[in-house]
Amino acid sequence: MFKQTLLLIFLFSSILLQSCATQAPKESIKKPVLESTQPAKAATTPPITSAITSMTSTETGDMVELSTKLFKEKRSRIKTTFVDSYVKAIINKKTGEITYQINSLAEYKDHDKRQYKKVSYSAVTQREQKETILLDYQISCQGSAYSGCIHTEHVTFNVEKALMEHIAQNYTDAKDATSTWRYQLIPQSGRNHSAQLLLSEIAALVEKANNKLKK
Repeated sequence: MFKQTLLLIFLFSSILLQSCATQAPKESIKKPVLESTQPAKAATTPPITSAITSMTSTETGDMVELSTKLFKEKRSRIKTTFVDSYVKAIINKKTGEITYQINSLAEYKDHDKRQYKKVSYSAVTQREQKETILLDYQISCQGSAYSGCIHTEHVTFNVEKALMEHIAQNYTDAKDATSTWRYQLIPQSGRNHSAQLLLSEIAALVEKANNKLKK
């Protein structure tokens, strides 16, 4: 009986040792940390204004004057009033000041001079109304005087730098290439007339004016 008990203990110990020897030791497997291979997003920058086709520039000492091309209003036999416009930037490189000036050439057929003495437009935060300056006036009465003479008034007014920069900062080539900024010319007598400028012209002028100051 004693021998049988020793035999059983020996067999059980052998089985237990064999089982422990065949089990692989457990190890803590650390997964590698995967780093993103995607490049970081580049900071968004204002688009380059590509829609402008021409711009004049004159320099006298510290003063630089930039001017966009003349935006001509489409002619129609139905209408008797047309306003062609362009915008200037007058830059003082010594003081760092930039003045923006809207120029309007109002042409109309009438018996009397209308005198576009005021202008109204939407600024960044409110509606603005101010006086214009008459730079030139011409009249032509060739043909029938009964239907009126052809009058041409060249008026100008300054606009806020903040407004021009606001337009430029929000301009995109794809969306706004043919869009315009509008303003109302108010005559001393007669109806108001809506005039316009291409946003691309304004954006390009602001960009070039700021670049002039950096040089």
